[in-house]
Amino acid sequence: MQEQNQNASEIAALIMSAINLVAPAVNRAARRGNISAQQTQFLYWLGCQGEVTMTDIAKWNGHSTAAATGLVDRLEKLKLVERVHAIDDRRKVLVRLMPKGSDIAREFRELVEQEISAAMKDAGMSEVPTTVFRDFSTAFGVLKKKKAA
Repeated sequence: MQEQNQNASEIAALIMSAINLVAPAVNRAARRGNISAQQTQFLYWLGCQGEVTMTDIAKWNGHSTAAATGLVDRLEKLKLVERVHAIDDRRKVLVRLMPKGSDIAREFRELVEQEISAAMKDAGMSEVPTTVFRDFSTAFGVLKKKKAA
């Protein structure tokens, strides 16, 4: 149990370091899009997801569907996202990126990749072993499932 707590502590420190590493990219993309950092992260997430429901958005940010609706309302006014009806069920409303929102999401991803690439170069790393990606993907998949439950 003590080893598990130590591992959790090390992973938490690593995640916080990663957040600090990409924070400047989040802020730059947000300023360029004239939106908040959370809205920038949301656009990136939405770009990875495609079309999502308000319930999906509420689960993503851990808030109510009312808060998700407010987020979408603000981004819709800026023409960054749009609401569409699902083809299979017209009662179901989906949210997806508009071209301007896609541009901000892409720019954010590119800025984050640049920050990570620079950090890897500074650390003398040309590539990361595949096992690291697999282990992180597994760990984050478990965390994601727990959060969604």
